[in-house]
Amino acid sequence: MDLKDENVLASLVKIRPSEMSGLQKEWINKQIFYPGTLYRKARAEVRNQLLQRMEDASSLKPLMVNHLLLSLAWVGDEEVQRQFAQWRENPPSWSEKLCVPPEKYTYEASWELDENGKRRDLAYEEHIYTAKSGQGSAWLEEKCQCCGWKLAVLFDLDLSDRRLHFLGWRGKRLRIATCIQCTGYSTIYTEVDENGNVSWSPYNVKPEYCYHEPVDNREDFATPLFVVGSRQESWEELYNEERSKIGGLPAWIQDAYFPHCPCCRKSMPFIAQHKDDNAEGLIYVYLCTSCRIVATHYDQT
Repeated sequence: MDLKDENVLASLVKIRPSEMSGLQKEWINKQIFYPGTLYRKARAEVRNQLLQRMEDASSLKPLMVNHLLLSLAWVGDEEVQRQFAQWRENPPSWSEKLCVPPEKYTYEASWELDENGKRRDLAYEEHIYTAKSGQGSAWLEEKCQCCGWKLAVLFDLDLSDRRLHFLGWRGKRLRIATCIQCTGYSTIYTEVDENGNVSWSPYNVKPEYCYHEPVDNREDFATPLFVVGSRQESWEELYNEERSKIGGLPAWIQDAYFPHCPCCRKSMPFIAQHKDDNAEGLIYVYLCTSCRIVATHYDQT
């Protein structure tokens, strides 16, 4: 089975995750564990077979262990959570051949273990909305303290819209803004309030390196502004995932990345991604509702 076949099958799993057990058992027998999304929300009998394979992890090549852990992360049920918590508490000998501890693999499936070893979701998988174009682009008077550019508004969300209640944000308006120069080099934090006001966060650290276009050239960059659009079903994310949207699972270009809130130190949930059709890459958006802090992070191939 080549990579194209695997992507098609992973798409089928996304549409009917509970109906693929027969195929998943066959893939396990053929030692097909990549991509891990092949085992998304797999049933208990499939999960048990994956865990059985992990019993031989010490004798397996690191890449095989890596793929098995990703597959388990996409299963993500209570037994998987228990197993990852056990590995966190007592790191197995085979974990030494990994680049990160076993429990960190859960981030690729957009969840993590909390302090009690339970699952904490870091994305709103069941709430997916297209990002509809707003009125051109918008720049705030608030400036980046690193390069001096005004902050560009990426999303302007009317919180009276019931479609956005899943965010758990109490207020009238939420505006997502960032420095479109500096977020390409570092995670940028802004502080937001219930009326849509945005301010530069003192938690920001100036990137060690950041190429700065002159401030006077800012108007040459027409950053698209988006508002909430129509609701999408999860299967509608199967194609063209590298697009602007609100909610859903992040379409990682590189490795999964969930910044820690600089205030409470908890991982910040993903809430949106921004795609400028005239530029490469995606800007990922995260929100800590408790601390009222937004983070943006840029990635490209």
